[in-house]
Amino acid sequence: MNQQSISQEARDYVKSAADIVRIVIHREQAYDILDELANNPKLETLVDALSKISRLVTKTLNDLNDLKNKVNRDDCRNVITNVMNGLQWWFRIQDELYNYLKNVKDMHIEIKRFAAYALAPDNNVVKIKECEESIRKSIG
Repeated sequence: MNQQSISQEARDYVKSAADIVRIVIHREQAYDILDELANNPKLETLVDALSKISRLVTKTLNDLNDLKNKVNRDDCRNVITNVMNGLQWWFRIQDELYNYLKNVKDMHIEIKRFAAYALAPDNNVVKIKECEESIRKSIG
């Protein structure tokens, strides 16, 4: 395997992990976890961040399950189900990310890239916020 292939495969670990936790970071407004990680991109900081994120993943799974049961729109239920399916694999994704980062040459850069990707909102973040807002409007 050449360096280009290894690098491309490695990017997938970073991006996959960021794609999973993005919704958690935005729903919980846990930007400080990623700010700290980006400002101090060391393996020790990463371990602390992953621990905090894992707790928030569990909370978010529970919150999304409640939201899915309250929402009456199929589009909302579909996006929530898709996000929950991704979150349930966090244990595996974070393990892959950690193992990759502890062995990569440019660990600092890759940790910062993870933080940057996880901070960037995506369609799921926007759609779930929209679904939550529609429930708030229907209640009160």
